[in-house]
Amino acid sequence: LHGHLGEVYPASIQGDVFYSCGSDNKVKVWDYKTGICLGTMHGHKKNVYRLLLLDDGTLFSGGFDRLVKVWKPPGSWGDEWIGVEQLDLATAGMVADDVDRLATKLADGAAARWTFLSVADNQLQDEGVEKLVQVLQQCAAPLETLDVSQTGMTSATAKAMAALLTGEKCTRVLPLKTLKLDGNEIDAEGNAALGKAMRNKACKLEVCKLSPDSEVRVRDAKSMIALHDSSFTDAELVLISELLRLSAKLERVKLESDLITDSGVSALAAAVREAKPPISE
Repeated sequence: LHGHLGEVYPASIQGDVFYSCGSDNKVKVWDYKTGICLGTMHGHKKNVYRLLLLDDGTLFSGGFDRLVKVWKPPGSWGDEWIGVEQLDLATAGMVADDVDRLATKLADGAAARWTFLSVADNQLQDEGVEKLVQVLQQCAAPLETLDVSQTGMTSATAKAMAALLTGEKCTRVLPLKTLKLDGNEIDAEGNAALGKAMRNKACKLEVCKLSPDSEVRVRDAKSMIALHDSSFTDAELVLISELLRLSAKLERVKLESDLITDSGVSALAAAVREAKPPISE
């Protein structure tokens, strides 16, 4: 099995899965029958060299960073969520079916204080992210930050996410201020839907993160938006173009990227022409 980037230390096995750790500071979970890596847990800052797996699936990891971390299995999630304000499920090995547990706990009122929710770096795919959107549409939590980066979502689910931003089919409009979408397969059509949703007056979003090293300020009061980044693509520029039509104070736009073609520039130019008041530079 290939996945670790350095030395691999003793593994722990339970059922059809086993956990490995290594000098790359990571813990990985594998399906040993298929050889597929089901997830990667990040958190240690130095080599992870010891694992202890309990019968209930709880995993303890020890590293050269002098830390012991506790990893809860998906089947036991939920009890510790009550009363927390930040729920971080990033790199937890979630799949689409695990989102159902979120729905159950929301019904129990566990999310009453959530301001932050991350399901980043989990293999939810479109099915799981769409389930999450449906859960959040019925959510009364004061959620301000939602991280769905690297979840395998595509433009099909991006349209559902756009509906969430405007409060469509929602119990109430979530007070989302930050949305992280980087590392997903969202094309121009999906980005256009997201951009239009962000222009909606009902949308409270302030920051949209499109790539690991860049973000777009949705409602930036400055007179100039500078998008210095080498990773913006044509598809992402469609979203940015929609946002340019949003700012009433924007006077200048500066964009640096080596992945944009004539198609992306055309989308940007059209947005600049339609902006009211006009963008002068």
